[in-house]
Amino acid sequence: KRTYHDDDRKKECFRVYDHVYDSYADHSRFLQKTRYEKCFQLKITDYKGWAHELKRAGYATNPKYPQLLIKIIEDNELWRIDDEVVKKGEGALSSKQVLTDFGKPEGSKNTTKPKSSKDNKGSKNDEFGVIDMYGSFSVRKSENKIKYVEAKGGESIDDIARALELGPWQIRKYNDLDKSHKFKEGDVVYLQPKRGKAKTEYHTVKAGETVEQISQKYGIRINAIYRKNRMKKGEELKAGQKLYLRKKKPKS
Repeated sequence: KRTYHDDDRKKECFRVYDHVYDSYADHSRFLQKTRYEKCFQLKITDYKGWAHELKRAGYATNPKYPQLLIKIIEDNELWRIDDEVVKKGEGALSSKQVLTDFGKPEGSKNTTKPKSSKDNKGSKNDEFGVIDMYGSFSVRKSENKIKYVEAKGGESIDDIARALELGPWQIRKYNDLDKSHKFKEGDVVYLQPKRGKAKTEYHTVKAGETVEQISQKYGIRINAIYRKNRMKKGEELKAGQKLYLRKKKPKS
C-alpha cells in the first residue's frame, strides 16, 4: 500500500506496512540494490563507514547525512545492536547475510563503548559541533527555501559533487544540467530539487535571458515555467515578455 506526503517534493510516495518489522525488513532488501554494493565490503560494525558510503551512493540529499546519522547511532548507543548480531553469529556473518537474515535482536548487555573520533581536539563530540562539510563552499538558502552554493568558476559537476559528498546525478538533476557542464564564477548550484513554483509572481524577460537562467534564479523547475506560461518546451523567450512563476497564465 502507498501513502503520499510532502518531503523533498510535494505528495511524494511512501510505502505503508502493517508492522514496523515489515518496514525494517523491506528496507534491508532495498539496500541490496547494486548501487549500495560497496557498503557490503565494509565490516558489519563499521557504522561510520556505512553512513559515508550510503551518502556517496546517493541515498540522501542532505549533505550532512553521515554526521547526523552517526550522531543518532552514538547518542542512542545503537551500536549495541551490531554487537549483539555479531555475537549471535559468532563473528562469521557477512553484511549481506545480516540483511538477508534480518532479525529482531534482543537488548545487549555489552557496555563497551565505540572508539570516539580524535580528529577534532580529541573530543568525540567535536565532530558534531562545527562541521565543515563544504571546504570553502558556503551553503545558503534561496528565497524559495532551497539549499545552494555558489560556484567559484571552472568546476565540473563531478568536482562540485565530490566536494559536497553528493552524487553527480543529484547535481545534474537538481540543476537541469548535462554531464559536460562547467560552472562559471557565481553560478547557483542547488543541493535540493527546485520547486514547482517561485515565491515571486512574475518575471519580465531581459534581452538574451533563457528559461534555464530564470529557472536557476528563482528556484523553479524548467518544465514548470513552460507549463505555467503555456509554452512549448524549447520555445525561446522574447525581451519584455511577462513570465508567470506562481500561477498559470490566463488563456488569451
